[in-house]
Amino acid sequence: MSTVLKDTPEAFPQGPQRLTTAGWIWLYQPDPVSIQRLAAELDVDEDFLFDVLDPDENPRLQREEDHLLGILPVPVRRDEDGGWLLRPMGFILQEETLVTISTVQWTFLQDLFSRASTEAGSAGGQRRNLLRIVQAITEIYEHALDDLVQRMAQLEDLLDSTQSNDDLFRLLEVGKAALQMHAALAGNVAVIFKLSRHHRLAWNDEEKRRLNLLVADLQAVHERAEVLSRTMNSTMDAYGGMVQNNINHGLKVLTTLALVLYIPALMATLYGVNPPIPLQDKPWIFWVVVLGSFALSGLMAAVFRYRLRWI
Repeated sequence: MSTVLKDTPEAFPQGPQRLTTAGWIWLYQPDPVSIQRLAAELDVDEDFLFDVLDPDENPRLQREEDHLLGILPVPVRRDEDGGWLLRPMGFILQEETLVTISTVQWTFLQDLFSRASTEAGSAGGQRRNLLRIVQAITEIYEHALDDLVQRMAQLEDLLDSTQSNDDLFRLLEVGKAALQMHAALAGNVAVIFKLSRHHRLAWNDEEKRRLNLLVADLQAVHERAEVLSRTMNSTMDAYGGMVQNNINHGLKVLTTLALVLYIPALMATLYGVNPPIPLQDKPWIFWVVVLGSFALSGLMAAVFRYRLRWI
């Protein structure tokens, strides 16, 4: 079935769809029948098409006769908490045709497909569309990293005041997302660099220049993701040390209070037993014991407070 995407994201088709325009075939949420049909039509290994359905598929580029097959992970927002996931987008480059396979409703693909429909018939359309896709993916990574930096700052502010376990887990999720993007960007850079140097693609001078700029942009985003990932690791280590330090401080305060209160408790225990004890027949001994025990406790508390700084 062939159709043209509408301009609004709400009009995005649901379920298995094959969207076609001159020089571009887009397989969206394919089912096994659609995959087998496309594999037979293009004479490619259908295992590659099934690999695109795996959400954990790594970026790669491979060659099958006259076809170039590649996978690029792309960030996508989670609906439940606004976090980020990576989902693969597959592409197949033929001499005059670009095929993309996706399982996610990416608006940028919809916009680029609509734009390509208005440019049907121009030479080199499949290469031009691929360049636009790579540029859009780079911008999505930049937006995702910006969002992760903002979320990290917000969670740090919350942790400074609450030190909640939920906030720590959210910060850990941000760190995992940054690490996954760092690893995915490394593979994406390698894939695009191989494309730019592939001898079977007739890149003209302008396209080579754009490809080199895209590789440089992807490398810059990759380095930024690496810095963010290392920063997140350092931040988590710092908060882990702070939590451990707070626990140790709390235990130290409790131990100190137990020692301070031990003297009055000991004196009350000694003068509360039945056997005879010294000076028990003196009426003033009660006040001596009470005041003396509290004086010793106060002296001990002063030592812990001002000398040792434990409380």
